[in-house]
Amino acid sequence: MKHLSLIVAAVLMGITAMAQSPSKFNYQAVARDAAGVVVSDGTVGVKVTILSGSATGTEVYSETHSATTNVYGMLNFQIGAGTGATGDISTIDWGSDAHFIKVEMDPAGGSSYTVSNTSELISVPYAEYANSALHVDDADADSTNEVQMIMMAGDTLMLSMDGGSIDMSGYDQSAGVASNDSAITANSAAAAAALAAHVTADADVDSTNELITDMVMDGDTMLQITEDGVVHEVDLSALVDDGDWVRSGDTLYNMDDSLIGIGTNDPITSYKLTLNPGNNLGGLYIDREYSGSSAYALYNSDWYGTGYRYGLYNVLYDGSSGAYGLYQNIYYMNGPEYGVRNMMYYGESSAYGLYNYIYRNSGTGYGYGVYNYVSGYGYYQYGVNNSVYNYYTSTNGYAYGTYNQARRYNGSYGRAYGSYNYGYTSGPYGYAYGAYNYGFAASSYDYAYGSYNQVYGGYYANYATYSAGNSYATGYWYSSDRKLKKNIRDYQGAISDIMELKPRVYDFKTEDYPNMSLPEQEQFGLIAQELEEVFPNLVQAAHNPTSIMAEEDAKAQGVEYKVMTKAEFDEEGNEVTPTMVEVGEAVDFKAVNIDGLIPVLIKGIQEQQEIIEANQTMIEALKARIETLENN
Repeated sequence: MKHLSLIVAAVLMGITAMAQSPSKFNYQAVARDAAGVVVSDGTVGVKVTILSGSATGTEVYSETHSATTNVYGMLNFQIGAGTGATGDISTIDWGSDAHFIKVEMDPAGGSSYTVSNTSELISVPYAEYANSALHVDDADADSTNEVQMIMMAGDTLMLSMDGGSIDMSGYDQSAGVASNDSAITANSAAAAAALAAHVTADADVDSTNELITDMVMDGDTMLQITEDGVVHEVDLSALVDDGDWVRSGDTLYNMDDSLIGIGTNDPITSYKLTLNPGNNLGGLYIDREYSGSSAYALYNSDWYGTGYRYGLYNVLYDGSSGAYGLYQNIYYMNGPEYGVRNMMYYGESSAYGLYNYIYRNSGTGYGYGVYNYVSGYGYYQYGVNNSVYNYYTSTNGYAYGTYNQARRYNGSYGRAYGSYNYGYTSGPYGYAYGAYNYGFAASSYDYAYGSYNQVYGGYYANYATYSAGNSYATGYWYSSDRKLKKNIRDYQGAISDIMELKPRVYDFKTEDYPNMSLPEQEQFGLIAQELEEVFPNLVQAAHNPTSIMAEEDAKAQGVEYKVMTKAEFDEEGNEVTPTMVEVGEAVDFKAVNIDGLIPVLIKGIQEQQEIIEANQTMIEALKARIETLENN
């Protein structure tokens, strides 16, 4: 009877067929919860099930484990050494069919399994098949011919017991792309099954034919092993450089369609290169010092594509501290220097120079689609400078210098700013614009808007524009078209209503509400609560929010504030974002629609005029009677 133990290290991915191999094999994985978050330094519950035939095939064995993860979420255990087993792993007929392993996990450490993954068993478990094929009798009893091993030592492939060796240094294994891995996997499974079947079929007791007598290479891809005059071939073509990678001097390049993965053996199919650096590591770091002109840290050139195309696409999830889609520091500027410069040509549909989408479902931090901090002594300093030209020749073309959309869902007292602008100057004769807008229409029938604001909702307040301070305009226009109105009727009793009004002289409490920029001069007007008793539809609840600004500006203004977020600094100690503070207290108050009184005053004048004219008619009649009496 023949016993054969074959170990091909680093060639056939560790296929083993050793006498009395244990009914166990190692399993290693990274534990993640249903959201994809690594479960680090914890205990997870795991259920392992082995299926026969397919990923949904017959269950032949199952067991459970309580595994402990390390700081990277890595867990290790032996399949076959679990608890609560159903079936017998040692009796599984590995060679009868393909087998699959289904692993279910409870990130909380119990048995409520919410994460599941099923994959085909490729290499190591098939040693169990070789183990089940061992003979029950060893008639020659010669201990010197029982085991031979094929192994790698550096670049040398060796056969034990003076079986010879082959130099493999000429084989380029650098192109470890997914296609090669798949080929190796397929060869490994087939070789394991073939070797086990061969051992089973050799039932003679001839001790002279126990040893493998020769091992040679046929060409560059076929390993031939001779046993008892029979040549057995192992295909090594998957390990040979298939021409995808080309070295030219110091340049290494790949022109094939194969996918490249770094830190992953499962690169994303729609991307040439996939980086998965794991925890606490950056994906790509570019450090350039003293670079010459026209040198780009990252340069994307994308021509004539269809569908969605992104020069740079960043997705950030679950950042526990600072998370940057793109972080750049530029020093020692000698000319035009751009943190981000986007130039897009020939777009046939939506084209975005920069499109940011930030989603937070918990926490109290800040999410910035774009945050620009510019500090220097240049004549012009731009946080954002947008130039948009639209040459669309058909009707209804749009050009947005900036288009902002802000939405907030759930919770109380939240804020959503489509645009938040803060302008501050400390020098004399300076101008500070929170927002400066200029609109110009060159053609007839065009519309020009310096600022167009539209607002919906708001139970207590609904303002297209809210100003905490004086407003100045050279003219006002109001919507008054008949087609915009319904239920039109005459208004009566204006004089009596006007007589109920109480004009007042008063001063604002500027010291109590400094954040509202109330005027300091003596005022003439109405009190909202008093006006509400006569015209409740001309009074509305209003809310003045707090102001948000940099701490240094709040200090310069000498106002009290509350810190919202601390300053952030880069690795060199440079301030990336300043400390942001909240100034003032939010104020709920009542506002009046003074313009709504104009129709009341007009009607009052008309009613008064009717009275005057009636009195004038009566006076004229009385004068006529007096004249008649005097003449008689």
